[in-house]
Amino acid sequence: MVVLVLLASLMLAWHLDEPHIANRGGALVSAMAAGALLLQIRFEVKLEDARRALEEEGPASRPIPLMPTEVLADRLLERERQSAMAHLTRRRLRVASCVVLCAMTGEIFHGFGDLILCSAVSCKPSAHGR
Repeated sequence: MVVLVLLASLMLAWHLDEPHIANRGGALVSAMAAGALLLQIRFEVKLEDARRALEEEGPASRPIPLMPTEVLADRLLERERQSAMAHLTRRRLRVASCVVLCAMTGEIFHGFGDLILCSAVSCKPSAHGR
């Protein structure tokens, strides 16, 4: 979606010969990133619930094993639980990285979109728009 907005704003700016439209496309991407923060918060709440559920399934909730096979089964379950926790952490970082990348890209185009467009098609950026 970010790429689509940026490409559309660049094409529209070039077609209308108005470089500041590229800046506005960057502002729109920044606004989209801010809106994505709401989605990220919802996602974080779901991940936190999943993390709590995994912690509740931990070794404290099971009886003390008596047989060697039960010990091995407990170790296997603990490794699976730790792997699931690590997966949740990676997903959390991936979502946060996407939001940050969108905000950074939007702000770059918001501040420098007209200059980027003009350097690509050799037009003269206006100081205040039309």
